[in-house]
Amino acid sequence: MSIGLLIDTSTQARYVALAGADADVSRFDIGARDDLATSLPEAIKSLLSNAAISLQDVTFIAVNIGPGGLSATRSGVSFANALRYGLSIPLIAIRRFEIIGSYGHQVSKKSVLCVQRGPEGQGFVAVYDETGLHSNSFGELDDILECTPNLTLSRVLIGQLPKGAPDRLLEMDIVSSDDLEALSKTFAELAVQKLASGDGVNEPVQALNESSVEFA
Repeated sequence: MSIGLLIDTSTQARYVALAGADADVSRFDIGARDDLATSLPEAIKSLLSNAAISLQDVTFIAVNIGPGGLSATRSGVSFANALRYGLSIPLIAIRRFEIIGSYGHQVSKKSVLCVQRGPEGQGFVAVYDETGLHSNSFGELDDILECTPNLTLSRVLIGQLPKGAPDRLLEMDIVSSDDLEALSKTFAELAVQKLASGDGVNEPVQALNESSVEFA
């Protein structure tokens, strides 16, 4: 039986979850202000206890590598890497924009412009459509949007609007990215798919930031 441990500390809506092969999810939320050094292992312990299983029953790990709050994301990624090493099981890296983009695409049936607030009015941007995630960028939003291919107002915006966002963003349809139940299920579905395909499995992972290859 396949049981996955999902770890998402990339935003203030932090959680850990268990996912079966059919992507059914049980979730345990972590407080936004909690110290992850103690709250993350405690949350995993509670999650496993509620499911009446042990850590040794977990067959793979999936972690959200961002973009998001860099310090918190790194904490989750580091913990996932340590668990992978200790348990000798597959570790799968999932980008935050894969999760919210896939969810937004399923809900809207449109291409999705994913936005994550960055420092000093900047932001992370990517496009998710039927081909998957692409056009990852980081920088001033006006500059990025000028270079985003085929950008039209029929696109759906999902994610956090940066302060001072351009009017063209405000005019787009918006799909909420606050539904943790739906997002955790999408996270689980992506993890199960990547596990089956062997995509990105069994390699140490790093948190995404503005200097990552995808956003450079």
